[in-house]
Parts: sequence; structure tokens; C-alpha cells
Amino acid sequence: MAVDNPYYAITGEDGTFVIPDIPPGTYTLEAWHPAVGKTLTQSVQVPADGFVEVSFAFEAPKGRRSAHELEENPRFGLELLGRNQSIVPSVRLQRP
Repeated sequence: MAVDNPYYAITGEDGTFVIPDIPPGTYTLEAWHPAVGKTLTQSVQVPADGFVEVSFAFEAPKGRRSAHELEENPRFGLELLGRNQSIVPSVRLQRP
């Protein structure tokens, strides 16, 4: 996600982040997860001391083992050869 200001962060491996030097005020904080493809927003009031703790929780996609979605690529496949092709393990081909 591209932003046009200096107030952004990328989380660490543990999911935490820090955005330093934010002036006091009310802001809308957005969190985006690339694999889930969803943005969560939260209103944040930054006090004069400049420290606020917030938490975002993305719901894991249901029905698959990974947050990433897999799609068949129609550009690459055996059907591009113009004929049916069966794949035979080489061990079978080596037997007399």
C-alpha cells in the first residue's frame, strides 16, 4: 500500500509496529494485510505525550490452509501442447 506521508510502518515478525513523531490529534489508522487483501481502520487519538497502543486483528480466511489464494494459470498447462499428455513417473519407464 502506497502512502503519501511519513506516517506508516511495516510490522515486525511479531506483528508489532511503531510510528514515531506523530503530532497530537485525532487520526484514522489503517492496517492492510497483503495476503488477506483487506484493510481495517480505527480512529486514534494521539495525546501530547505521543504514545498510543492499538491492536488490529485480521480474520484468517476460511476453507483453505493459507491466507494466499491459488489459481490455475490458463497460460501454462499441458493443454497448450495441443494434445493430451499423460505424465508417467520415470521409475515406471525404467522397469523392463
